[in-house]
Amino acid sequence: MAQQSSSSTVPNLIVQVKITIAPSDVAEFSKQVAILYPQLEAEPEFNFIEMLQKADEPGVFCFIESWSGTLEWFHEVCVPCLFFTISP
Repeated sequence: MAQQSSSSTVPNLIVQVKITIAPSDVAEFSKQVAILYPQLEAEPEFNFIEMLQKADEPGVFCFIESWSGTLEWFHEVCVPCLFFTISP
């Protein structure tokens, strides 16, 4: 099997985020996410994002994001821009 040079490999970072909001705020939250989506698409490292909503828990969302950046890049560029608090 041929080995691929690490210098030609594009990093792929997958980020999963779970957000819980009040069910009464779901419509407004969805509207705000729709406003932010074009800004994500404009980022050169952005690959895709999936937003999933739990059917049995309407206020629970899961975002799965793909970025062509390293973990270091994510910490330097993305983490300072986060609009929510990351909890363990």
